[in-house]
Order: sequence, then C-alpha cells, then structure tokens
Amino acid sequence: MKAKRIGEIEILRFIFCSLVIAFHCNTRIVQQFSGVDYQLLCAPKGYMGVEFFFILSGYFMAKSIIKIHAGNTPRGTAYLRFLWGKYLAVLPFQLIAFIPIFVKYCVDKKGFTFDMVLRVLPDLFLVQRSGVAYTDINSVTWYISAMLIAMAVILPFAVRLGDLYLKYAAPLIAFLVYGWLMHKNGCMGNIGTWSFGYDCVWRAIAGINLGIFANTCASVLSKYDYSKKERVFAHILRYVFFAAAIAYMFFLMPKKYEMWCVVLMFFALVLTFVFSSKESKALNGKFAIFLGQMSLPMYLIQIFVIMIIKNYNLQLAPVWIVLIVIAAVFVTALPIHFLGNALLKVWKGSRFNRIVMGLEEPKKA
Repeated sequence: MKAKRIGEIEILRFIFCSLVIAFHCNTRIVQQFSGVDYQLLCAPKGYMGVEFFFILSGYFMAKSIIKIHAGNTPRGTAYLRFLWGKYLAVLPFQLIAFIPIFVKYCVDKKGFTFDMVLRVLPDLFLVQRSGVAYTDINSVTWYISAMLIAMAVILPFAVRLGDLYLKYAAPLIAFLVYGWLMHKNGCMGNIGTWSFGYDCVWRAIAGINLGIFANTCASVLSKYDYSKKERVFAHILRYVFFAAAIAYMFFLMPKKYEMWCVVLMFFALVLTFVFSSKESKALNGKFAIFLGQMSLPMYLIQIFVIMIIKNYNLQLAPVWIVLIVIAAVFVTALPIHFLGNALLKVWKGSRFNRIVMGLEEPKKA
C-alpha cells in the first residue's frame, strides 16, 4: 500500500524548494545589481534547503530498509527494486524538463553536434556525480545524482546491520561525515569539490543517515502518549526550529553555522512526524499534497526559467525578481508535472517495470 502523504511535510517540500530557487535567483540574477542591499531578500543561504531533502529522503529510506531486512526477497533483488523505484520516480520528470534546457543550450552554442549529446548524457540520466566527464547544463540536478549514489552505497550496509545501523551506525556516520566536511571546508563544502568522491555525495551520505536516525527517533517517540500541554509544547518547538532554520537561510551569518541549521531541521522533522499527522488535519488537503508534488518539477526546471528571465534584465527590486521567478517556475512546471505523471504511469505499467519489480512471474518450466 502506498504511504499516506502528510500535508505539512508536502508544504515544507514546497517551501524549501522555493528557498533553493530564491538562492539561485540571488547567484544568477540579483547579484548583477550594484548598490542594492539584496541579501536579506533573496535567501543567500537558501541552498541549505537541499539538506532538508536529504534528511527527508533518509527518513523514508529507513522504512524500506526495515521492510527489506524483514522480508524474504533476495537482498540483491530487493536493492535493485528499491533503487529502480527511486530512479523511476524522478526520471520521467527529468527527461521532460531536460528538453527545453537542452534546446536553450544548443541555441546558446549556435549549433548541434553528436558530441554535445554524448557530453550531456550523464547529466540527463543523473549519474554525473559519479565522477564521469560531462557537460553540466542543468546544474541543480547534482542533488538528485548525489542522493541516488548515496542511497546505493548506504542500502546494503543498512539492511545487513538492521537495527544496529538504524540506531547506532546511522547517527555516528552522519556525525563523523558532517564533522569531516566542516573541518575540511569550514562549511558543508562546494558541490564541485572532490575528496575521495564529490563533497556533495558525502553531504548526501551524511544527510540521508541523519534522516534514517530521524525515523528511528520518531518511531520510538510515537509509541508514547502525551498530554495536551506536551503536544502544544511540541508543536511550538517544531515551528520555532523550522523558523530558526529558515531564518538562517535569509541572514548573513557565517557558513560555519550551517551544521546548526541541519540540527534544527533534524529535530523539527522528528517532531513533525510524531505529532503532525494527528493534529494538522487541516493541512492534509489536496492542495497541500499538490504543492509537495510540484516541488520536483519546479526544482528541475528552475535554471531554464532563471536563464530566460535573466535575459530581460529586469530593473526591479530584488524581492520582486525572486517572486516573479518563483511564480514563473511554478507555471512552467505545471505541464512537466502532468506529463511526467502520465509518462510515469505508462512506465510503471510496462512489462519491463513489472519484471524488474517482480510483478510478473516468469514462465514455469
């Protein structure tokens, strides 16, 4: 059975995706203005929204780890099905969003060659953060590539160790890897920095492991009954944590405090999963779910929209540019959302997918 979505989590997906888009407006459009105090308006640390998605991915991955560990499916087959399911959930939207980006790339290069196609294939199929040579035309997809690679690395160890990994190894790995990155870089690290693999892949490994531990914490806390006062306090606390994390993305605080932003998101997510599904029924409507679903196509198409709007050289206050870009990204992402879901439905029903996912039995001898 498909897991029920929590509306509040979906709204948070949309918010953190919008913060990432605001950050890219900052770096690609707004910084061309001189003498404008844009910093507090354009989420100069909005890139930290990606850490929220890493932690959230780890949270849901933990459920699959538990299921695979307890199941009878051969481990190699279970790993393949898990990774294929994650890849398939993204690929239709990526392929559709990539078309206008590649057309824009060809127009900018004033031509089209077979070599250009070969060079963008790693970017297209989200394997660029493996280290293979490629042309980066949709630079934001580093996050998805790093996440998929990190999941492929983590999954066998997590399933093999089971409870030991969920409760002990996951938080230890997150703590050590985040500490190593902060010590080496003074921050989470540049997405293009290579240290026995890209730093962004190590960020994904740390964030996903932290999310796995968040699932463990939430599972334990959910077993207890809480008084009305305790529930109210938990709600206030998680809103304060999220507000503080988001505030950090807007203010000009040093990058050395990035780790505290991650910690705030971790505790806020744990509290949200423990209390939100019961108390926040008003937020579980279809519109909230729709906003969460829009976060992926918005993330994938944002660079194309930013490149187009940048050409107009809008002489507006930075905050208006950010709002225009987010609105334009949302509208542009709508056809990607509907076409991607239609393509996903076709692919899920294909014979190849049924065979991979074990939904079609082989012929009996």
